[in-house]
Amino acid sequence: MKKKFYSLFITAITLLGSFHMKKKFYSLFITAITLLGSFHSKAQNIYTVAGNGTTSSTAGYGDGGAATAAEFAQTQAVAVDATGNIYIADRYSSQIRKVNTSGIISTIAGAGMGLGLTTDGIAATAAYIGEPRSIALDAAGNIFFSGDNKIRKINTSGIISTVAGNGGYTGVGDGIPATSASVGQPTGIAFDAAGNLYICDSYHASIRKVNSAGIISTVAGNGTVAYSGDGFAATNASLSEGISAIAFDAAGNMYIADGWNQYTLQPNVIRKVNTAGIITTAYGQGTGGLGDGGPATAATFSGPRDIKFDAAGNLYVADQGNERIRKISTTGVITTIAGCGITGYSGDGFAAIAAKFWGPGGLAIDTHGNIFIADDSNSVVRKIPNTSLSTNNVVTSDSLFSIFPNPNNGQFTLEGNTQSNGNYTITITDVLGRNIYSTLIAPQNNHINLAINQNLPHGIYIVQLHGEGENIVQRFEIE
Repeated sequence: MKKKFYSLFITAITLLGSFHMKKKFYSLFITAITLLGSFHSKAQNIYTVAGNGTTSSTAGYGDGGAATAAEFAQTQAVAVDATGNIYIADRYSSQIRKVNTSGIISTIAGAGMGLGLTTDGIAATAAYIGEPRSIALDAAGNIFFSGDNKIRKINTSGIISTVAGNGGYTGVGDGIPATSASVGQPTGIAFDAAGNLYICDSYHASIRKVNSAGIISTVAGNGTVAYSGDGFAATNASLSEGISAIAFDAAGNMYIADGWNQYTLQPNVIRKVNTAGIITTAYGQGTGGLGDGGPATAATFSGPRDIKFDAAGNLYVADQGNERIRKISTTGVITTIAGCGITGYSGDGFAAIAAKFWGPGGLAIDTHGNIFIADDSNSVVRKIPNTSLSTNNVVTSDSLFSIFPNPNNGQFTLEGNTQSNGNYTITITDVLGRNIYSTLIAPQNNHINLAINQNLPHGIYIVQLHGEGENIVQRFEIE
């Protein structure tokens, strides 16, 4: 039946193209769309959550308004904090932008384009920050970004400082304060579970570590641009100048996106450094074809730009040259979850696997399992909502929780019992997966009674209660 619906859809499109003025063909088109919507009800659809698809020459274009109406010079990287705020490295605008949970955009760092770095210790919005390339957040909510031979930090008060890099290329400087060392053309950055900062030092073809005392060391790469060293100490291995991202699994193993290596016989790979410091090639030694549906060890990548683990241990890869987002399951099988392989900008509202990208780079996965993609040259950020938040998979009531009244006019009460009195996150999203409202709440005597008042247009909305091992999703309607 699914093939029949798809065939009907294609037929309707063809007929509509020739006879778009005739009602019966229009009716056939609408029927096909409806049926296809049923076909995709459990698929992961994709939406744009920031950027209007126009590349801006004006720094901060759209600040104070809806993020979907804003413009970027290039969305190089993306990160999401624990409450659902989105942070974007707007590379050629030399700014860090923020989209709050209401979908409003602002600039939190960077005073403008094409200007040199500013002295530390001032408001990040007044600082010149060069071209930001990557973003990471620490456990305390401080924001870190790479660019122009430095790693800089925006603290929770909005003050900027340098945490690594002296601004130069030459020399490495291991065993000294990170701010005195050379960090050449840094790209990806990440934190491990202990709070140590790791940096892709692409100029020195190495991975650097800044410990909690601020001392820098090299943990992978010998400074020679090549592809070698598997099975030996990572510090003796050769990496490429195209190292671009770092991620850690739950066991503390480090993974490196090692791409665009002109010396490699098996290019564009994901390498792994285990907790004993031994390096191997984990994924991407294929010699032809994408390798979807088979072992990721035999997959073929084309410039893997970013890598992220989800809470379940699946690894996601922004396969930039292939215009796809790939998923490596915990069993080592690779699939494409977004992107049809054609350069462009289309597909919003439909299955992510049919979407067109133009250089997908940065990745982020929030606490609810939603995936965010910095669609680099399209100058937008796109989102694949966790399918558990789909209105096709939720109910309007729960044995422990209720929403009343439902339907309502934007004023309603969420009430029910919890497993503990620990902090819970309550979020509201619309049917497109856009964040509308988010708050933290601590139950009293294992009970929540929360009055919510939101001025929202009529439609279907989703409430999610998440925390302490619970994840309850409910739907309500605003009349």
